Amino acid sequence: MIQRNTTVEIVRRALLLGIATLAIFGALVVPTYAYLTRYSWYPISNGLQPAAGKMLMPHEFRRFGLLRTEITDEFKQKVMSIVNADPDVKNLLNNGYNVTNIRPIVRAVVQGSGEVTIKATGAVVTLTREKSGFASVQVDLEAGKVTRIDILSKATIKKTP
Repeated sequence: MIQRNTTVEIVRRALLLGIATLAIFGALVVPTYAYLTRYSWYPISNGLQPAAGKMLMPHEFRRFGLLRTEITDEFKQKVMSIVNADPDVKNLLNNGYNVTNIRPIVRAVVQGSGEVTIKATGAVVTLTREKSGFASVQVDLEAGKVTRIDILSKATIKKTP
């Protein structure tokens, strides 16, 4: 009888350890994975394009064109004036990169009354270079500066047999 209770206690402890492990996994690994894949690359018709960061809808909706945001020339000019003022972006533009896309980063705030305020707080500018490189430039419109540049390059080395 004592041995049977010991076996039950071992199984109980193993189950509790498994549940605790799953709880720690859910609390640490899943949010980290979500953060790291926020800037993932996915294929679309004209090659690889970066995900736009924080948007109102998940990236799956943007991929299939369910979220369409129209930007004005004034918004484009404001973003480009900030981008052109950054020396690192100037260097990329001088090295053959071209601006191919501008996407706003939209922030929605829900007030206590239920009123929703939507504002473009930033933008992601996509730069491409002759099918060999992509750069994603994040612009903070409120601070008026470039906050991040991610560059993905492709190089091919052909060797003769």
